[in-house]
Amino acid sequence: MSTKHAFASVTHVLAGMSGRIRAARSRRQTERVFARFSNHELADMGFERDWDGSAYRPSDYR
Repeated sequence: MSTKHAFASVTHVLAGMSGRIRAARSRRQTERVFARFSNHELADMGFERDWDGSAYRPSDYR
């Protein structure tokens, strides 16, 4: 394997990792926003709070 191919492989792996890190950060940020809403406000927007405190849309579980 040449240095060029090895570098390309490492770059590809790092790009994938950065995408997963950005997605996880975005998901945590969204969860923090939803955590601030009361159960009544969530219900007004079409969401419910699960037993563990997370918010979900009941229509997604049909």
